[in-house]
Amino acid sequence: MQPSQLTRTELQHIGPQRPGESGFAARARFHQSWYRYYVLGLRDYGVTSHHTANRPLGCILTSDDAAEGYNFLSDAAKKLYSDRRKQGWGIDPVRTTSNMTSSQALTLNILGPLQADTQWATRVFAALLGENLDTVDQLLVEYDPPDKLNLTGDRTIIDGWITGKVGGSYVSAVIEVKYIDRFSSRYIDITTRPQYRQLADSTGSWDLDVDLAKNRAINQLVRCHGIGIAMTLRDQHESMPKLLIFHHPEDPRTGTIVHLYKKLLRDPEACIPISLDTLFNLMRRLALYEEQRQLAATLTSRYISHGLSEEAWRLHRAHK
Repeated sequence: MQPSQLTRTELQHIGPQRPGESGFAARARFHQSWYRYYVLGLRDYGVTSHHTANRPLGCILTSDDAAEGYNFLSDAAKKLYSDRRKQGWGIDPVRTTSNMTSSQALTLNILGPLQADTQWATRVFAALLGENLDTVDQLLVEYDPPDKLNLTGDRTIIDGWITGKVGGSYVSAVIEVKYIDRFSSRYIDITTRPQYRQLADSTGSWDLDVDLAKNRAINQLVRCHGIGIAMTLRDQHESMPKLLIFHHPEDPRTGTIVHLYKKLLRDPEACIPISLDTLFNLMRRLALYEEQRQLAATLTSRYISHGLSEEAWRLHRAHK
């Protein structure tokens, strides 16, 4: 437990922060560093494995702690990580296990427990999608369709893919999870790709003849949503998939990008942004067991409750 009065020595145990970083990303990274030391009880921090230099950071787990699975909040998340790794490329084994700000770790921490309990997943996604779901059939993570080059002609992987049933009909959604990471800088000109033209013409999902279709800021969302739309056509399902975007409530970028993407969509309601605090509250409210309610509370304390680390943050700011 955090003491009422912090010392500079204790602040050193929280660990160094990324030089020059500011705003939401700096605050979230510091909270994860605080969480490592005060909640997980891990005295030592690790170093980044970035391209040019190994930089010590408080939000990086040591290799031993990463191997022990401390970046995952449940056995279900650990199992999902192991299962997905066995399927091949798509999960970064270093960043996901060691970097506490990893969006892939966040994705596994959210979807692992839901995948492990179909009834809980059905209740949560019925609320998120506004559908009277009978059941969730599939909940796939870091999904890499084997035929995606035929579907869209590019190598985009989606964070999550969910299908369910309402009566005799299928509903589906692409899931995109954002924490402090940027939207992908990878760019594909969808207006010149025949696969995207065919998707737009056959479904009316987007107008690719407007300038907005070339906007780099929304390119990742078009590509992720496009994979879901292509799979829906391939499987001859009538209902087009929604795009669920899980994002931090303090992230200033996602709202702007979602607004732009909605302008490109012919049906703006097909894109549904969900803040993480809303998601975790929903998971807690719709939980079936006390263990699930406790997990939702843990997700909240780790990713949302910056007030827990506020005293340490102020001390850190005062000594910069």
